[in-house]
Amino acid sequence: LREMGRLGIACDLAHANDRTFWQALERFEGRVCYTHGACYALSTHARNLTDEMMKALAERGGVMGICFHRDFVDEKAPSLARLADHFLHALEIMGEDGVGVGTDFDGLALHKPPVIEDAAGVAKLWEELSRRGVSQAAQEKIGWKNFLRMMPKG
Repeated sequence: LREMGRLGIACDLAHANDRTFWQALERFEGRVCYTHGACYALSTHARNLTDEMMKALAERGGVMGICFHRDFVDEKAPSLARLADHFLHALEIMGEDGVGVGTDFDGLALHKPPVIEDAAGVAKLWEELSRRGVSQAAQEKIGWKNFLRMMPKG
């Protein structure tokens, strides 16, 4: 963690267990993010973040990328509407500066396609979020601006 901070590398906590998540937030002084997961309050997948974790990440200026993996979205009935629920919940907990898109297209099992199957389908997400009242400005933050902050300066 010390070397990552020295080099200006953001710390991605997406594959950290809960203990490591909290230790990294406590000890790492640089930028932190969670590139692909979802909201535990909506789907109890072990890789999803609790509201407490989401709040702590947001307080550090971090970003959580909402993943399109079916099991992360809903174990029983994953859908575009349920995926949008995760974005809305994350926005409520973290604010519009803390939420991003974390598709995980390259890490999904082939036998279980994601809720949105490829980049061409992301337009459906923007339509659903618009329909639910998420502003264009907030969508731009979610779509790219928030994770841009995680990139090294210079």
